Amino acid sequence: MTAVIEPSLVAVQHQVLDVVQAGHLFGFAEVRSKLRRGLWQRPHPDVVVLHNGPLSSVQRIWVASLSGPPGSALWGPTAAVLDGLRGFGDEDQVHLVLPPGLRRIRIPWVRSHWSSQLSDLDVHPAAIPHRTRLPRSLLDMAADTRDERHARGILMAGAQQRLVTVDSLHAALARRGHCRHRALLVETLQDISGGIHSVPERDFSLIVKRRGLPPPTRQVIRRRPSGLYYLDVLWLPFGLAVEVDGGHHRSATAWDADLDRAADISADGLRVVRFTSFAVRRRPVRVGDLLTANLRAGGWVG
Repeated sequence: MTAVIEPSLVAVQHQVLDVVQAGHLFGFAEVRSKLRRGLWQRPHPDVVVLHNGPLSSVQRIWVASLSGPPGSALWGPTAAVLDGLRGFGDEDQVHLVLPPGLRRIRIPWVRSHWSSQLSDLDVHPAAIPHRTRLPRSLLDMAADTRDERHARGILMAGAQQRLVTVDSLHAALARRGHCRHRALLVETLQDISGGIHSVPERDFSLIVKRRGLPPPTRQVIRRRPSGLYYLDVLWLPFGLAVEVDGGHHRSATAWDADLDRAADISADGLRVVRFTSFAVRRRPVRVGDLLTANLRAGGWVG
């Protein structure tokens, strides 16, 4: 992945060059001399770093990028952080994706991945350093983790931080083919876009039925001085209101409004309990335990 050879390249690539770049800029004899005297270092046969000290995180990224063969790209959390994702980086490793059949990069802190889907649709041809596009990066991260909640959180974070659209994630997932958590990822994208009703009614009904809980009233309208409120589920005799949402992006303003709304509902003497649709679908036992405890706290003796 050799770039245009000019002095500014040293600054752009944070003092990390491939051997051809270094040779053209300084002369191949000078490069060999600096390496032999230990003034520069060569963490990979194809890469030269123009100092002999510890590598910074961005230099490690450039070493990985320049050590990759043609067709490779920075992948997953490494690519996503470069595109602005916050809270989901991997400080211990740099991730690189390679075309199928190529050997992994033999650098201890570089983790190699393989994919046959590395066209310009999924790899940005002009990004520096070369990396997968953000929708693809997020999906790769989500599929790489074994933790369903973490996988869901990655996509939610991308939407919450306004870095990707649901449409772009849908398109990238369609190209991604079979992957771990695929059904969950589809559900998550539906939640983000509002495609799933605010209450996954069938799943919630099964929890209520299996626990032998009293039947609630659904989609209740409550009038307060500040306006009308719609409650997903209400057990009025036990003073319990339940709301279930997709858990998708909440701005500080929206979150503050939600707190005001909950406080206003509580002024009617109701206790408000909130679940995510993910919890209802994927953690029904815990949701059932909490519903039972809250109903008993309200006087239910069943």
